[in-house]
Amino acid sequence: MKNKHIIRLGLSFILPGIILIFPPLQLSTDQGIVLSALVLTIIWWATGVVRKSIASVFLLTVFSIWGSTPLTEIFRFPLSENFVLILFSFVFTEGIMNSGLTEKFIEPALDRGSKGIHSLLWIIIGLNVILIFVIPQPFARIIILGTILKGYFFKRKLQEELIRILMLYTFATAIVVNMMLIRGDVILNNALIAIAGIEISEVLWIKIMGLPTMFFAGFTYLLFYLLFKKELVKYFNETKGRNDSKEEINVTSIERMNIVKHFYQPGALTNKDKRNFWMILAVVFLWMTEPFHGIGSAAIIVFGTMVMALFGLIKKKDLKSVNLELLIFITAAFSIGDVITNSGVADILFGPLRGLLPKEFGILYLLTIMVISMTMHMVLGSNITTLSVVVPSLMLISEGTVPIFGLVFIIHVSVSTHYLLPFHNVILLIGNGKGFFDSKQVARYGLGLTLLFPIVLLGLYYTWWQIIGLS
Repeated sequence: MKNKHIIRLGLSFILPGIILIFPPLQLSTDQGIVLSALVLTIIWWATGVVRKSIASVFLLTVFSIWGSTPLTEIFRFPLSENFVLILFSFVFTEGIMNSGLTEKFIEPALDRGSKGIHSLLWIIIGLNVILIFVIPQPFARIIILGTILKGYFFKRKLQEELIRILMLYTFATAIVVNMMLIRGDVILNNALIAIAGIEISEVLWIKIMGLPTMFFAGFTYLLFYLLFKKELVKYFNETKGRNDSKEEINVTSIERMNIVKHFYQPGALTNKDKRNFWMILAVVFLWMTEPFHGIGSAAIIVFGTMVMALFGLIKKKDLKSVNLELLIFITAAFSIGDVITNSGVADILFGPLRGLLPKEFGILYLLTIMVISMTMHMVLGSNITTLSVVVPSLMLISEGTVPIFGLVFIIHVSVSTHYLLPFHNVILLIGNGKGFFDSKQVARYGLGLTLLFPIVLLGLYYTWWQIIGLS
């Protein structure tokens, strides 16, 4: 294994080495160094041959020396309010988990509302939306919801295959609803804002993305049901029959036994639960009323975290939840746009694309941007990495042709909702890694979504943006 790793590491230097020794397109020496370092880092990120944090530090070091960019721009993320928001979201989420309130509220809601497969699918969408306001960290949020739902499905005696399909649906719909609000995905959505260098309020984001994304969520429900109708109808009907006959649950795995054993049995809220509920509700209320009181999301989550710590919901051990490797990776990803633009690399590399794009913005221009974004995403895999390369590059060559907000959100929607394999989206990667569903199921749904996405982009987003005057 060690020899294979050394070979993979050595192979990762071939393309960057060629760029460095024989700079293409008349790149200067400094530009060649910047491009070769960027290519090498992306290879490391994509293959995992070098840890993301080490690769990111390497890229930041090269950018700092040869990037022709002020250090304040290279390290813009750790100097921003977004850094504070994301940092504290890890710890705040731990406090939510420690309260145990999510389990106590979600299972009764499922019992009351999920009377059939269609109502269950809509409730899953609703839970993904509601939990945005309760659990700010998107990865922890989907893990919590996924674990609760899987335990609930086991208790309802659903067959293994149906559970895996429903779990994929849970994760896939999370990807869509997370685009409705900036706080839907505090990492990816704030990354988009930072990479594009734009200022946008939650209200304006909702105006641009809220309504079409709601309809998109309905589209995902319909598409998912059509693609998996046979399994959903078959297994849900079989399960209904078993439930009606009160057949005993057939425990077939250690995982199933553990989930059912530790899954919370809902009951009356204790006084401590009520105190925690009102405390969390107060933070949620402050988030929802931010446009009226003007207190930023970062300040609110810092305040909420401090109150949680005061009441014992957050302890010293919960500080370990902060993902430093992710924060270093985001810092490096955020810096790419500024450096390749200021160093002139973006203009040299992507300037020729101007000739491929139509002279005026319209449907053909929009579809071309979509194809470029999806193609780059297919190669790079990571959403943030793709946005960090594609957004500044297309902003440069589309300047004066496409409204900046229109361009940014076309790229965002195209990249965020495009996937064929789990590694194309970190949320799916988490679910696949935990064994909730497999790659074949992701490919089956992802291919259908990719083929039909132009209809979504044109019929929902582009139409709405024209109505509000965005494009």
